[in-house]
Amino acid sequence: MSFDCLVFKEGQTPFIEQVKSDIGSFEIEDKSRSVYEVFSITRIEEIEQSTGKLALFIVANKARVSREKIAEEIKLRKPRPVKYF
Repeated sequence: MSFDCLVFKEGQTPFIEQVKSDIGSFEIEDKSRSVYEVFSITRIEEIEQSTGKLALFIVANKARVSREKIAEEIKLRKPRPVKYF
């Protein structure tokens, strides 16, 4: 099973990465620099727009964006929630 993780990286537009676990960390290969970059997962509760229910999303916030910006990007990019409450 894979999960949608909303990734915030300095100097890049936020994007969704498929990850195997909703806890811990994961790596993304940066082919332009020939390196692997490690991201830590943070779990965030937000209202899922299509259902109006509280849901758990996972985020990798390497750019240290604000909680408000994360909430905006969840609404815009619509990652699949890990679970609903």
